[in-house]
Amino acid sequence: MFLDKLGVDKSNWSELFSACVGKATLLQKCAFKLLVEGSNWQVDFDSGKIYFDGREFDMQFIGSESFSSNTWLWGYENINGFDERLLELANKAREFGEKFGLSAFSTPQFELDENFNGHTISMILCTAFDEQNYYRIEYEGGAAYVAFRSDVVFEEPVLANELLSVVNECLSTYELDHKIFIKGLLLSCDMKFSESPNEIVANKNELSFKFDELNRLINISSKL
Repeated sequence: MFLDKLGVDKSNWSELFSACVGKATLLQKCAFKLLVEGSNWQVDFDSGKIYFDGREFDMQFIGSESFSSNTWLWGYENINGFDERLLELANKAREFGEKFGLSAFSTPQFELDENFNGHTISMILCTAFDEQNYYRIEYEGGAAYVAFRSDVVFEEPVLANELLSVVNECLSTYELDHKIFIKGLLLSCDMKFSESPNEIVANKNELSFKFDELNRLINISSKL
């Protein structure tokens, strides 16, 4: 698990989200471009498959949002009676939450807000475990979240401009620990980097990320 390499506090939601959101955003963008955009999708919970224009992928049921009660319900509660093989990822989340005291993973149902919702939960879960994509399936009264893995997504090289686009998007959208975010993004992209107290340099493209005394990103530059 790349979280171990980062040394983040696994009981701290903010640190976990900061570590995972960059990679999750990259994966979602890539999946949208290669699989989702312009495709007809279909899900079959009986067979545990999701389809995009006939391309078939195994899926996992993460959980669901209820619009009426404004709550999240984890898939491991299995109120729909799904086959247990659809719930392996959700069960991993529960075990993780119980082990490290992360209540968002171990509490079966809770109220949704901007920090705790289907998107943020799926981002952490799919990045921390098996690096999968997730898909939101809206229906009358709510939305289900499922995870799937496509090797074609991982075959796409990450370009410097794509990485910087994700940095700008995530830092403008979420409250993050900037240093953990940058290290998590580089590490999850298999980009080696060197680190000093106020700077992280990605070796591959010599991107330099400089931080202030509060670990806030203040400058990005490249020697290329």
